[in-house]
Amino acid sequence: MVAAWQIFDQVATSAPAEFRDVISETRADAKNTEPLAEKGWPVRYATRRLAWHVLDHAWEIEDRTEPAAG
Repeated sequence: MVAAWQIFDQVATSAPAEFRDVISETRADAKNTEPLAEKGWPVRYATRRLAWHVLDHAWEIEDRTEPAAG
């Protein structure tokens, strides 16, 4: 999990204004609870599911990395 936070920090440091804008837009879009498509998921649910999916991949990557010496 540490590796995922390090990547997060690198992105936040390299483009903080852009990063904040994307988060703000995503949060604003999440207020709309209508499905994205006729039979689609509501935006809030889709956002939560996507975030969990990304986090799950980060954990998988972390599990595959070798521990740091020390």
